[in-house]
Amino acid sequence: MTTAAAGTRGGLSWLAGRWVSAALLLLNAGCSLSSTERPEHLQLEDGAGQLGPPVSLALCPPRIEQDLFQRVCIIDSQGAIVAAGGNLPAVALAPPYGVYFQFHPGVQTAALNPGAAQAFAAPYDVNSSTCCAEDNPANQIPARVEFTPSPGLLVTITDAVPAGYQIAVAIDYDVLYGHLTNAGFLVRFYVGHPPP
Repeated sequence: MTTAAAGTRGGLSWLAGRWVSAALLLLNAGCSLSSTERPEHLQLEDGAGQLGPPVSLALCPPRIEQDLFQRVCIIDSQGAIVAAGGNLPAVALAPPYGVYFQFHPGVQTAALNPGAAQAFAAPYDVNSSTCCAEDNPANQIPARVEFTPSPGLLVTITDAVPAGYQIAVAIDYDVLYGHLTNAGFLVRFYVGHPPP
């Protein structure tokens, strides 16, 4: 496995306990699905409607944590896979950038609100005092959010983000479920390379 140098602020729980921070680990090797699961393939669509390389979710390993999501992965424009857990990686510079959240089997996505997902970008190092792109609402960037059959939620950012920027994709459980949970899930990564 290869990781990019970086870290998380305040361990796994921060921002007044609201978000569960999921730093990311770049995987060079995949993990197979059980024989009862059929691997789903995803393709990111860029701003011009062109599809990127197909990516098998079999390469996105199941999460050990027992929470809402079975798998959480980054998909970049080159078809590379990044999974939750570990240090923040740097993904391909060219857009699109995608974050895929696979729910556990049986979740009925029709009752969920895709407006729960937001994306942010800023030239911040997570180890600096400014840290986190999502801390300032002015850092919010456009993102396309869609449910997938698996069941899952795919967040795609089609606009180019400068090299060295941090992207954060946040899921607000209060909005997702439509009732108060005071919880959420956050994935962050760097574009091109970590900030200098």
